[in-house]
Amino acid sequence: MLFDMGLVQRFSSATRGSRGVDRAAPSAPAKRRLLAVGLAAAALLISGCEFSCSLGNSISSDELERQVKDSYEKEIGLNLTSITCDEAKPDKGSPISCEATNAPGVNLWIEGTVTSYNTDTQVADFDWEVVRAESPGRIYANAAVGTVEQEWGIPVDRIECPDRIPVETGEKVECIAVEPNGVRTALILTLTDDEGGFDIEVKGPVGKAS
Repeated sequence: MLFDMGLVQRFSSATRGSRGVDRAAPSAPAKRRLLAVGLAAAALLISGCEFSCSLGNSISSDELERQVKDSYEKEIGLNLTSITCDEAKPDKGSPISCEATNAPGVNLWIEGTVTSYNTDTQVADFDWEVVRAESPGRIYANAAVGTVEQEWGIPVDRIECPDRIPVETGEKVECIAVEPNGVRTALILTLTDDEGGFDIEVKGPVGKAS
């Protein structure tokens, strides 16, 4: 766990000297869950989607895009602002592949499988899931501001994180907290789930912004 006694000790010694004062170590782990519910839904599995195929030899990309978009928005409650899918064969076991972006700006890679196809009715069933997701860094950066200010008493003008962050449990991200006076403090964000949860580790000052 990030916020053990060893971290508190490292934090206390690392922050001395930037202004000649000690900042209080957190009394509890500084954990944060983003408010965008279903930020990525990387663990989401949608089963039993059903649709009719207009052509007997392929499932159109338009139909797949419509079905995946509708089921994602119904299950997660977030709009998909864009989605593109490849055509698929209407055969049991045929793969499905799509790429999409949801309203918060998270890029989603979607894979699925045709689970059944009735040649008489031309009705296909398929399952799909989000297998990979990347979030805009600003989403995590904005959420981290309040945590750093509240837990450590560090005034924050902004937090700088990479442009894109893979949404995967255990992913570690290096960010910089910039104070109003230009002092820069290194942070490590560790993602604790695929829905926006993360822990923050304060590494210490790294100089002033130019």
